Amino acid sequence: MEVVINKILLRRKKGFLDLNRYFLDILNREFIDEEDLYNNGLIDVEISGRSDKFWIISIETGEKIALFKSQMKNSCEAYAELIAEEIANILHMKTAHNDLAIFNRQQGSISYNFLNEYDTYCSGFDLILSYYEEQLKTNSHLFNAYGIDNNKHNIDEITDKLNNVQFITTMLEDRYKQKYSDGSKVFYLINGLVDKLTFDCLTINTDDHVDNWGIINDSYICPQFDGARIFNLHHDVLFKHNQIGALENENLNLSFDNSNQKKPLEILEKLLTNGGSDYYKSLQVKVMALNRNLDKIPVCIDERTNCEMPEYIKEYFLDNAKDHLKKVKSLIKL
Repeated sequence: MEVVINKILLRRKKGFLDLNRYFLDILNREFIDEEDLYNNGLIDVEISGRSDKFWIISIETGEKIALFKSQMKNSCEAYAELIAEEIANILHMKTAHNDLAIFNRQQGSISYNFLNEYDTYCSGFDLILSYYEEQLKTNSHLFNAYGIDNNKHNIDEITDKLNNVQFITTMLEDRYKQKYSDGSKVFYLINGLVDKLTFDCLTINTDDHVDNWGIINDSYICPQFDGARIFNLHHDVLFKHNQIGALENENLNLSFDNSNQKKPLEILEKLLTNGGSDYYKSLQVKVMALNRNLDKIPVCIDERTNCEMPEYIKEYFLDNAKDHLKKVKSLIKL
């Protein structure tokens, strides 16, 4: 699949878009470094998380086009991003578009900006923290049920404990009760968040922290992005390969409520209990679609990147996904 950024056709090296060649073509040079690129307005470095990251910038508008993120040594995070995108497509979820990329010999991925020029975006972190600080003045007892000590202001701990559907529903109902009195806005937003949590449960996505979801234009949950940790693909899969079937013990970051039950199957049980027959039917459809299309995912990615996915990644992903899906099917008696 051809990729063009800033009117430059990007070339591939063994499936990975060659960002060094792209920047050299733009600057018409034989050598570049990261400082060069920053000084010429071609990138904007982002300091967050564990990986080296930078935004590729539009020459014409100065807007952010795509985020390059290097993967950790011996991990398969880059392929995980593409697998996550394919799964989201199968589940009919909105998702960021991703591709493999390499810069300064560091393999990684690029994720294209899903925001348009005039979109507003508020992250889960900002939503939860601003609401917490507002309520702390007049309604601090609200947070007792979530095990939060209001006298110890550890922001990361607070937002982590409140990153669950139960609390977020309360927060959004309060936030929108005057602006949207019929409750339809909150219903739509929570449905979007439940879809995201369902995706996490089906892919064992342990990284849906408060900076990995948000609300666009005060209207809808953002597309799925940052799927680097699905099925533990951020680990050295060669080392982890003998642990097939153990992923159900992983705790998810986004959860259903404030309990300690944060494992994928535990959360699915709660979603089924609270969602009734409508959620049950929806989950059945998602699971059957995923079951039908799992084997097609590596083929789709091979076609996109013009290169065959390494066999050990393909094998690890499919073995884990099929094993987990078997347990989900058992849970919903499918």
